[in-house]
Amino acid sequence: ISENLAKLGVPAYMLGCVGADSFGKLIIEETKKAGVNTDFLLVSEKAATAKYLSVSGKDGKFFNAVNDMNDATDSVNIEYVRNNLEVLEKSSMIVIDANLNKDVLEEIISIANKNQIPVLLDAVSSKKALVVKNLKGSIDYLSVNSTEFKIIFGKYKKTADILDKLFNGDFRNFKYIILKKGSSGVNLIETKEELMLSCKGLKTDVTEPNGAGDAFIAGFLYGLQNKYDLSESARIGTCVAFFTLGTVKSVFEDLNSKDVLNLFQEKSKTNEF
Repeated sequence: ISENLAKLGVPAYMLGCVGADSFGKLIIEETKKAGVNTDFLLVSEKAATAKYLSVSGKDGKFFNAVNDMNDATDSVNIEYVRNNLEVLEKSSMIVIDANLNKDVLEEIISIANKNQIPVLLDAVSSKKALVVKNLKGSIDYLSVNSTEFKIIFGKYKKTADILDKLFNGDFRNFKYIILKKGSSGVNLIETKEELMLSCKGLKTDVTEPNGAGDAFIAGFLYGLQNKYDLSESARIGTCVAFFTLGTVKSVFEDLNSKDVLNLFQEKSKTNEF
């Protein structure tokens, strides 16, 4: 997410932990090269850098994944968060994910709420989404896929079921819920207004799906940072994901805001969203 944001011209700081190993060095080098500020990253001699391996089929659809993140995750504790309080309090938005431990998530959410900083939480996976159910504090944006949504809020079969949950107040701790549905697009649920906006996915030949969700979030945040409304921001996010789906890499190397906005304007004119 941070790398995509930097390529789009949004100033981004990445906080977290990497190991003093080849993977950690690679992450710092590549992320810094993209324009992300990595000065506040913790480089640990004890913890191994978090690893994630995904497998996709020949049809371009996600198949399975495994990860090894505990060492790095446990190093990002409350003490680390408080040591970096100044950079958090100066942020225009804070993006976190459910790989972090519950107490750390609640500490960051508390800081964001206290300083009236919007916070976006990515549920990450069906297993990690369980922690989201019991978090304290107000979360401005919750990013989930269909499976994660069902784990947090319960099953649904059709759009009307989601609207029922909305009217029943099931989403009261979240201002907005970003429900990512793969090639079917995105639903943006506005809980206060009790509305649900839809944005279709752009048709494309998928080379590799890994990274498209993060690309969408970065594009969505780019839109918000540049004063686009929620619906327009979702469309911009869809355009960033479109570029990412066409490459084997998790971040499209030649990503830039000019090409994204040109695609956004082109597809808006032809009503493809």
